[in-house]
Amino acid sequence: MVSAVGTLGPPLALLFRPEVLALVVSAGVCGLAAGAVARLGPAATVALLAPLALYVDPMVALTAIIVAGTVAAVFHAEPAGPSAPPESDMPSAPGGTDRGTAAAVGSLAGAVVLTAALSMAGPVVRLGPAAFFWVAIFAMSAAVLTASAAPMRALLSLLIGLLLSTSGPDRSLGFPRFTFGRPELLTGLQFLPVILGLLVVSRVIRAVVTASAPATEPDAARSAYLGPRARAPLRTPEILRWGAFGALTGMIPGAGAEIAGRLAPPADEQGAQPGGHAPTPAAAGDVARHAGMATAWLPTLLLGVPADAVTAIVVGLFFMKSMAAGGRTALQQGEMLSGTAVAFLAAAALLIPLWRLAGALGLGALRASRGIVWPGVLLAALTGAYAAAQSLFDVGVLLAVGVVGYALLAAGYPLGPALMGLVLGPVAEQQFMLAMAGTRWNVPDFLLQPPSLVGALLTAALWLLSLAVGLADRGAGQVAPGAPGRKP
Repeated sequence: MVSAVGTLGPPLALLFRPEVLALVVSAGVCGLAAGAVARLGPAATVALLAPLALYVDPMVALTAIIVAGTVAAVFHAEPAGPSAPPESDMPSAPGGTDRGTAAAVGSLAGAVVLTAALSMAGPVVRLGPAAFFWVAIFAMSAAVLTASAAPMRALLSLLIGLLLSTSGPDRSLGFPRFTFGRPELLTGLQFLPVILGLLVVSRVIRAVVTASAPATEPDAARSAYLGPRARAPLRTPEILRWGAFGALTGMIPGAGAEIAGRLAPPADEQGAQPGGHAPTPAAAGDVARHAGMATAWLPTLLLGVPADAVTAIVVGLFFMKSMAAGGRTALQQGEMLSGTAVAFLAAAALLIPLWRLAGALGLGALRASRGIVWPGVLLAALTGAYAAAQSLFDVGVLLAVGVVGYALLAAGYPLGPALMGLVLGPVAEQQFMLAMAGTRWNVPDFLLQPPSLVGALLTAALWLLSLAVGLADRGAGQVAPGAPGRKP
């Protein structure tokens, strides 16, 4: 552990360079504006900042992305998992300063876990193609089964993402497929236009179509940040219990902070505890969510398999920079893992002052006129899409995928599984081909390998568990309206 802590020195030195520190603080402010004003979730915020990876040092870009996504998550007040809805019915800042502190505590706990995990990189690297293939399949299954919508809708969303990932050269033989005679598609769809269209443009379209943001009085908005619940004390038992729960569940590939976000106590359901104890503060859920958001980077950094939508974007970005399958060649370097821990330390340091700043300014009041923000968001998306290859064709892809994303949102389909399919489809395909080539295309030999057996059993167990839970819920009657993680 001491040697692991020692590896934090270089990324800390990089962070405190004046130009890097200014960029990271600016990313935190962008996360505040995106989450508190535009009501963009962490994934959409990260997508807007993703073009940074094309122009700055990868470690600097990763730090800025993590800080912006973490800040946006607490102001947006929703889980950051792969199928988190773009907007939550829960008020964006119901817990005030207490929730900002809780998010910082969760991020700090996640940074500690990431630092302790530095010694795990060696054993994980030795996993072969069959194991990585089944990890990808498990992650896609988890993304479907933990989605906020019905599993069949989430599965269809996943299939759409897989379909988008098939355009371009075959990853085993190199033959072009689904190019439709367009030379721009010979290398496949550019990742940045697709994610910006799916996560950002779709929500801009929905905001324009619905245009139903209710007016918010400044005093009410200010009290939402700094009201009585904002001063509810954080209790150590809740911090430890929900922090540990979020950190553990956040490591599950494909689920990430989704599980912690669903099972943590929501802000509007904090009743008195048995035995006459005081109600659990809303901040307990923020500790769990942000601890899970941090540890979700472990499967990403060690396996190249994302655990949530934010890490899926990062894996896709490493694909863009011609890394190995899943980005493992670069992501397994020790400085990347230690740098990610430092990024969450920076996020923890920024969350409290940014939360207090939001309370002082009453940013919630600006949501009454947040329509003026959407043109800027759309312009940022158009610029990022064009920056990928300086191609107007990519701008057309951005708008087309945005329309598809809006259609999915309007029909109640989650976007997270589509993003996971877009990123994990190539990983699963390439690792499957490598594993089959190693067995000379003998399917029984492939399936009877210990990694394949374990992976297949774990994936089957996940589906069976989900089926059993669904049948139990149906047998016991519908979950009460408003229950966390359930949609009517």
